[in-house]
Amino acid sequence: MCPQEISMNRYSFVPTLPRLFPSAEDAIRAAMVSHRSVEFETLVRRTENHLRVLCGDESFLVILVSGPGTFANELMIRNFCSGHRSLVLCNGEFGYRLASACPECIALDFGFARHWEEERILELLDSKPEIDRIIGVCCETSSGMVNDIAMLNRICEARGIWFALDAVSALGVESGFCSCPALAMATGSSGKALAGVPGIAILLLNPRFPRSVSEVQPKILQLEPLLSAREMPGMVRNTMSSLLLAALEASCRSILELGQDHYRRRLLALKDAVRLCLADFGVKALAGSDSPIVTAFHRPEPEVWRSWLRSLDEKGVEIYHRVCYLEQRNLFEIAAMGDWQEEFHRIPDLLQL
Repeated sequence: MCPQEISMNRYSFVPTLPRLFPSAEDAIRAAMVSHRSVEFETLVRRTENHLRVLCGDESFLVILVSGPGTFANELMIRNFCSGHRSLVLCNGEFGYRLASACPECIALDFGFARHWEEERILELLDSKPEIDRIIGVCCETSSGMVNDIAMLNRICEARGIWFALDAVSALGVESGFCSCPALAMATGSSGKALAGVPGIAILLLNPRFPRSVSEVQPKILQLEPLLSAREMPGMVRNTMSSLLLAALEASCRSILELGQDHYRRRLLALKDAVRLCLADFGVKALAGSDSPIVTAFHRPEPEVWRSWLRSLDEKGVEIYHRVCYLEQRNLFEIAAMGDWQEEFHRIPDLLQL
């Protein structure tokens, strides 16, 4: 059996591998084109337009850069926090990573998989009036929890401050967050809910946000050169694979043709099917794990757990568990992004203990 056949027969329920739409599969089989070509520039324009619709505000600027979602977050932090006193809201691994990437920021830790508390945020802002920026995670992938962005926007609007979001696991399924008036920036990735091939970092930028030019950052992290690249052939500053871009354009187009709300409902139906299947075997979901694309579960007893992993491996099924933040909390995750419709009926057989 060739490697492609092995890959096609596996079922990966992990938050790093979306199941591609047919249009995206076709896109990655096409011939590559130069990132300075007219064809590439057309792909950039189409992709940007799709992303503006998906984020909920078509006035937003879209920056596409080769790299993972982590790079998009680094780009956001360096251009949002520099020269300001910022607060990072933490309730999971990716909130903690934002805080570690911004050592000069103040971190407010609510505890893993605990909801943001408005009272605690207000108390901290009252005690530290110098804070004029807030950063948070829209969908905390490490727990599957969707945070209260409306509440965060309400706080920021009332105090006249801006906030920025890690929306890597939200863009594509959590629509409308860019319509929040106090949102300055949000990040995304070509993988995750957008169901493209991972490898393109996305930064969504509110045109009303007052940007400042900083020469302190490494040039690769400076915002203005990335924006000015839109006037260059291809509309990107550095090399980018046309296959990754074509797959992202195709997947965004597929979501919009399907209807973003319908796409979200399909993923929620799949999530419910997974939860019901595992509940029948006594496996409980983590409280508050309400993201459409990823659900955290408590692991069963060690002997059952090991037996189940062997059974999954024999069936070619991969779940997410070999990361320290899940192992430390005795959790695992099942994620489903993209086009799972044809496999929906197989869920009970694939996941049974």
